Amino acid sequence: MGLNSERLCPIANAAPEQPITPVSRQAIGLAADAFVITLVSRAIPEKGWAIAIEAVRLARQRSGRDIQLLLVGDGPAAAGLRQRHQQERHLHFLGLQPDSRAYFATADLGLLPTYFSCESQPLTLIECLQAGRPYLASEIGEIKAMLSSPDGPAGMTIPLCNGKADAGAFAEAIVHYIQTPDLLLEQQSRCGAAAAKFSWQTMLQAYMDLYERALKQPLR
Repeated sequence: MGLNSERLCPIANAAPEQPITPVSRQAIGLAADAFVITLVSRAIPEKGWAIAIEAVRLARQRSGRDIQLLLVGDGPAAAGLRQRHQQERHLHFLGLQPDSRAYFATADLGLLPTYFSCESQPLTLIECLQAGRPYLASEIGEIKAMLSSPDGPAGMTIPLCNGKADAGAFAEAIVHYIQTPDLLLEQQSRCGAAAAKFSWQTMLQAYMDLYERALKQPLR
């Protein structure tokens, strides 16, 4: 846009902190030992719902594990996918929910195979971190930086392939998490520190610091 990058000041998004009560696995019909993945987003093709479904199908084949996918949200892609996959009992189309953190908290892993061209700082990623769960997502927008913590990433990113998310690559990552439980636990332990970057207090302080610096600059 012709702007001097030195005059730009990125300020992270934020989500309110509140108590989180995981949804009961039994209430959804999930086995206690299932590996549960939660995707929360608008149901548009670019957010990768179809890719997530294919990735989970492949991961189930390759790992032999009971992998369950919770799809939370609604949009133009939801009805067709629900109809097409209605016989697949490992897929749970849950529609809009008032608190997506509760569905992240009941899962082992958050997921977003997005290739949405305007992806920047997904609020659902912040909510997943606040729920204490690692996040597997496309390497797009600010997602990789969002997952950072002083001790390492609280999740994993996968580069796009020809402008789209690759179901096979996401399936491999899911299987890797299943076969390397220590990795999942290690990344889970980093979620709190990664989420702390997105508190209201941090965001408001960044705005205040920016305005204070601007007010001290001479008028031109």
